[in-house]
Amino acid sequence: IKNKDFELDKFKEFILIEFKKPLSRILSNVNQLKHQGSLNTNLQKEITNLINLISEWDYLVQVKKIGKPYLSKIDIEPFVNQLIVELHLDEIKDTEVKFEFKSNNEATIIEVDVLRLKLLFQYIFTDIIKYLTPKSSINISISLGTNTLLLSINSNCPILIEKWNSITLFSPYFKAFSILLNDLNGTCETN
Repeated sequence: IKNKDFELDKFKEFILIEFKKPLSRILSNVNQLKHQGSLNTNLQKEITNLINLISEWDYLVQVKKIGKPYLSKIDIEPFVNQLIVELHLDEIKDTEVKFEFKSNNEATIIEVDVLRLKLLFQYIFTDIIKYLTPKSSINISISLGTNTLLLSINSNCPILIEKWNSITLFSPYFKAFSILLNDLNGTCETN
């Protein structure tokens, strides 16, 4: 498995290095096309999206270099509620999103690396959102226990269910999620 991970990392590195400059040159050339109207706009938009995606992969590779965990005390309930808002999960078109927070304790103050937790949510939901289809549903539950925070995600989306194994093996977002989860002393279980 290490060799496969190594090869995938090398391939991603190659993509990042080799494609950034040519895409930037193409975008520059497209910007010079003044007479093509909507074609020019569409090309600019698609190339910019591709450049942004490749740049984001570059950031995902850097997740290993965030530094030592920095623990802060936070009230986890409003924190995760705000994360759900920031991720726009409630705005996914034609998808039913349910979110609940449960706590076994009255106090919801925990000590956690806030940056890592926020990125962890962002990366896992970036992958999940891509595969949600209209008329599907996703249930997100966060449970606070004694020294534990359980994030449970369930969906009836057939494409997400079908692609989950590929996501866990090949997605740079899932890989970054896994690194952050490990940094937070967490585990991931798939049912």
